[in-house]
Amino acid sequence: MMTDERPLKRSTKAWLSGLAVTLTTIVAYMAFWRLSPVITFIVGCISLISMTVAAWVLGKDVNPPPGK
Repeated sequence: MMTDERPLKRSTKAWLSGLAVTLTTIVAYMAFWRLSPVITFIVGCISLISMTVAAWVLGKDVNPPPGK
């Protein structure tokens, strides 16, 4: 049985874009932590959980292999 496996294309531009977003998020998180640590922690936890759920749902195969 042959599966349709396409290799992922990874580009430096996409990697740098993700790095910039990550660093900006960390800097903003640290700045807000000084203003209100409890609310910042709660928002951070909610964001982490929602991003994990979104990655789980959106990361599933769009086209499942034949026979499933």
